Amino acid sequence: MLNRRMIGLFLKTAVCLAMLLLSMPGSVRGSDAVTADLLQARYDRINRLLKDGRLDDALQQALRTLDMARGLYGQESAGTAPAIDRVAAVYRAMGRFADAETNLIAALDLVRRGPDLPPEYTVSALNNLAGLYREMGRYGDAEALYLQAVDMQKSLRDESGEGEAALLSNLAVLYMNLARYADAEPLLKRVLAMAEKKAEPDRLSQRMKISMDGRRLEWGRRMLNLANLYFEMKRHEDAESLTMRALGIFQPILGEEHPEVARVKGDLGVLYSATGQYARAEKLLTEAINSASTAYGDKPQPVVAEYYVSLAQLYQEMGNYRDALKVAGHALPILQNTLGGSHPKTLRCLNTIAVIHIYRGEYEQAESVLRQVLETARASLGSRHESLAVYLSNLGNVLAARGRHREANRMFAGAIGINEQKRENAFLILSEQQKLNYVSFMLHQVKLYLSHLLQHGASDPEALGEAMTVWLRWKGAVQEAQGRYGDALYSSDDPVLRRKFDELVRVRRELGGIQLFGGQAARQRGAAETASRLEKRKQALEAELSGLSRDYALERRIGKVDIARLTELLPPDAVYVDFAEIAMTDFSRQMPGRMHYAAFVVASGGKDPVRLLNIADRDALDAVVGSYLKEMRKKAAGLPDHDPTRLERDAVQLYRMLLNPLLPCLNGRTRLYVSPDGLLNLIPLEVLKSESGRYAVEDYRINYVASGRDLARFNTVDPPAGRAVILADPDFDLKRPGQGDTQTLAVEAAEDGRRPAVGIFSGVHFDRLPDTKQEAAAIGTLLKASGYRVDLYEGREAVEENLFAVRHPRILHIATHGYFLDGNATASAATRGVRILLQEPVLTNLNDPVQNPMLRSGVALAGANASIRAGTDHGLVSAERVLGLNLRGTELVTLSACETGTGDIRAGEGVFGLKRAFLMSGAKTLVMSLWNVPSAETTTLMTEFYTRMSQGALKASALREAKLKMMKQNPHPFYWGAFIMVGKPE
Repeated sequence: MLNRRMIGLFLKTAVCLAMLLLSMPGSVRGSDAVTADLLQARYDRINRLLKDGRLDDALQQALRTLDMARGLYGQESAGTAPAIDRVAAVYRAMGRFADAETNLIAALDLVRRGPDLPPEYTVSALNNLAGLYREMGRYGDAEALYLQAVDMQKSLRDESGEGEAALLSNLAVLYMNLARYADAEPLLKRVLAMAEKKAEPDRLSQRMKISMDGRRLEWGRRMLNLANLYFEMKRHEDAESLTMRALGIFQPILGEEHPEVARVKGDLGVLYSATGQYARAEKLLTEAINSASTAYGDKPQPVVAEYYVSLAQLYQEMGNYRDALKVAGHALPILQNTLGGSHPKTLRCLNTIAVIHIYRGEYEQAESVLRQVLETARASLGSRHESLAVYLSNLGNVLAARGRHREANRMFAGAIGINEQKRENAFLILSEQQKLNYVSFMLHQVKLYLSHLLQHGASDPEALGEAMTVWLRWKGAVQEAQGRYGDALYSSDDPVLRRKFDELVRVRRELGGIQLFGGQAARQRGAAETASRLEKRKQALEAELSGLSRDYALERRIGKVDIARLTELLPPDAVYVDFAEIAMTDFSRQMPGRMHYAAFVVASGGKDPVRLLNIADRDALDAVVGSYLKEMRKKAAGLPDHDPTRLERDAVQLYRMLLNPLLPCLNGRTRLYVSPDGLLNLIPLEVLKSESGRYAVEDYRINYVASGRDLARFNTVDPPAGRAVILADPDFDLKRPGQGDTQTLAVEAAEDGRRPAVGIFSGVHFDRLPDTKQEAAAIGTLLKASGYRVDLYEGREAVEENLFAVRHPRILHIATHGYFLDGNATASAATRGVRILLQEPVLTNLNDPVQNPMLRSGVALAGANASIRAGTDHGLVSAERVLGLNLRGTELVTLSACETGTGDIRAGEGVFGLKRAFLMSGAKTLVMSLWNVPSAETTTLMTEFYTRMSQGALKASALREAKLKMMKQNPHPFYWGAFIMVGKPE
C-alpha cells in the first residue's frame, strides 16, 4: 500500500533531484529558463498525482516530462535524472519494480557521471534505489546502498540534519525488516534525539515568535518510527507510550480530522488489536477510517484501505469473520484502483481475504483467491520473492484441509525453498543471536511441513526424501554458519578476517568477565554501560565475519547435503536417526496439537526407503527423561533418597518409547548415527534398557552428530600432524603475578565495583583432582608409544594461556572440573563437576549468564580459585571463550570433566554450552559427559579408552569397549553411562 510515509519519501526525493536542474550552470541548463521552470512545474504536477493516487495519469505525465528533459539536455545528460527519478517513483508506486529499478539505476549512473555535481544528488539517488531494493526484499543490496549514502552524507554540510535523519530512519526500517532490532533501535533513538533538540524553542524563535509546529510534528513522526520498532519487538507498553505522545503532539496542531492524526489512531488500533484490547482497537480504527475518508473526500486513498485491512484483521482475531470479510472486501477495490492489481499491497489484501475464508472453513473460496495471488505475484515479483512463501504456505494449509495432501506438500516445500534462500542472504549480515531469532521464526514453517508429512505423507518415498533434505538443511543451520569463521581463518590469509576474529575473541573475553563479575571496567563507567557497548560490538563483528566468511559455507565447499548424499556418506552397516520436535497440527480444523517427537530413519546405501516415524508424545517422553536424570543427580550427590529401582524402571520405559519404534527400520543393523532434538540431547541412549535386561550399549554402537551435515564436514579439513596436548590436575589456587593475599584482594575488588566471590560463584571452591595427574601420565605414555608428540601441562602450567596458545593439535585432552550454572547446586566433592546455584542476576538489565547460555558452562583451570576471590574470570574457561580456540582439523577433544555435555537447549540447534563451542571451534570429535561421575572412575574409563585406541580401535569402538569393560566392574550406569561421543567416530 502507498502510505503517507512512502509518499513523503517520494516528494522529498523529488525536491532534492529537482534542485539538480536549477543548480546547473547555464551551459548545461541552456538559455531557456522558462522551459526549466516548466519542467519544475511538471515535477510538482507528478507529485500531486502521486499523492492523490492517480497513478496512470502520473505515469503519462512522467513519461512526457522525461521526453521533454531529454530534448532539452540530451539523452545522457545528468539534467534528465530528476525526470527519470519521477518515472521510477511512479513505477514503484504501481508495483512495477523491474521498471523502477531500471530507471533508478540509470538516474544514479547519470548523477555519478554529471560534471561538477554536488554529492547530495548521489546520496539521494542511492537512497532511492536502496528503498526500492528494501521493498523488493533484496536486503543485502539495500544495506550496501544505504551505507554508501550514509558515508557520503557524513562529508556534507547538513546543518539542518534532515538528510542524515532521513537516511538513518530508512536504514533502521531495513534493519526492522531483517529483525535486526539491536541495530535499528540506536539509529531511531539518535534520530529522535535530533528531532527533539530541534523542536525545543531557542531564544531567536521565542523573540521572533516563530512557530515550532513543523519541528514538533517532525519530532512526533520520529516517535512513531521508534514506536513501530517496539511494536515489532513486542515491547507493547513502550510502543503505546510513544504513540500516545505523538498523538498528543499532532492533535492540537493538526486537528482531529487530519490524515496524520488518523494515521496515529490507526497505529494505536493495530497495537491494541495485538494486545487483545479489541474494543479500544475497533474504536480507534473506525475513527481513523472516518477521519481519513473525510480528509480525502471522494478520492479513495490507499492509506484508507490500510485501515480497512487492519480492521478486517481485528475482526478476524475476534472471530467476527462476516464483518472481517466485508471490511477487507471494501479495501480491495481501493487498492486495485489506486495501486493496481499486481501491487504487493493489493496482493497482501487478497491474502488477508483468503485467510478469513480459511477461518470460515470456506476452503474453495480461499483456494481460488490464493491461486490468483500466486499467479499475479509470480508474474510481477518473480518466483522467488519472499512474499510467495506466505502465499504458498497458506495455500498448502487450504489444500491440506481439503484432503489434497500431495499437492499441499508441494506448496509447503516451495515455501520453505524460498525461505531457505532468504535465510542464506540474511545470514550474511546477521550476528549469532540475530540468526537464532530468525531461524526460530522460520522453523515454525519447516515443522508445519514435517507435521503434515508425518500425518499424511509418511508412505510417500519421494516426499519423505525431499522432507529429509529440508530438515538436513535447517537443523543446526546457525551452528554451521557460525563455524564458518574458523574455516575461513584456517583456509585464508586474509588479514582483515584475522583482525576481526581476534577482536571478536577479545570482546567475548571482556564481555564474559563483566557478565560474570562486573569486571574492572566497572570502576570506569559502570559495568552495565560497558557490557552494552561490548555486546553491540560483538554483534557487529559477528555480522561482519558472516559476510567475510561467506565463501567458506559448507555447501559451497562440498555441495548441498541431500538425502542421496547422506546415504553415500553413511558406512555400509549404519543407520542415521534424526529426531525432531513437531506439533501434531489438526489440518482439517486448522488447529495446533500436542508436541511429539518424530524421527527420520535413513539406512546406508539408499536401498531402504526413508522412514518418518511418530515416536512419542514429547511431554510424556520428556517427563521420563527428566525423572531418569534426576535420579542420576541424586546418585552423584550421594543423596539418601536415590531410588535405583525407579532409575531402572525409567531406563526400560525410555527403551520402550525411544528405541522400540526404530527396531523395525534397522533390519539387523547395529551401528547408529543419532542427531537428537530437545531434551533427548541430555540422555545417552546407551543407558536405555530392554525388557530382556540388556543395555543398548551392549547391542548397538551409537554415535551422536549435531546434524546430518556433520557427516560431510568430517573430511573437509586434513588432520594435523601427530601432536597431542593434555591439561590436567590444575593448581586452582595459583595466584597470577601481582595478586596479593586473597583477603586483601577481596576487599579491593569490592571497593572498585567488582564482585568478589559473591552472587554466582558465591562459596565456590575447586578442589585439586589428583586422579587427573595419574590419568594424564597414563594417557601421555600411551600416546607417545603411538608416535604422538605430547605437550603435558599440569599443576601451575595448566593455565588458560597454554590452552589458548594451542593451534589445531590432533588430540586435546582436558582433565579437570567442569562447572554448570544452574538453579539446583548439587554435586559431590568426589566428582569432577560443580553445579553453581544461580541466586541472583549478575547485573540487571544486561545479557547476564542467565541470558547468555554460552557463559553458563565451562571448565576450571589453574588459578580459578584465586581469580574468583579477586572478582575476575581468569582460569574459568566458559563455552563463550572456547569459541576463540583454533581446532580446525583436530581429530579428538576429550573433556574428562563432569557435565560438559549439558547446557541450554534450543529447538533445532541442540545444546548451547561446551559441546557447541568445541564443535564450532573445529573439533571433529568430542567426548563429554552428561552427569557427574566420580573422579577415580573417570580416570579408569579414560585410561581404558586411550588404551583401546592405541591398540588400533576406532574412536567410537574404543569408547564403547571401555564402557563395556567398566560395566563388568560397576554395573550401575552412573559410572559408565555419562560419557558420549559426538562427531566423527573413526
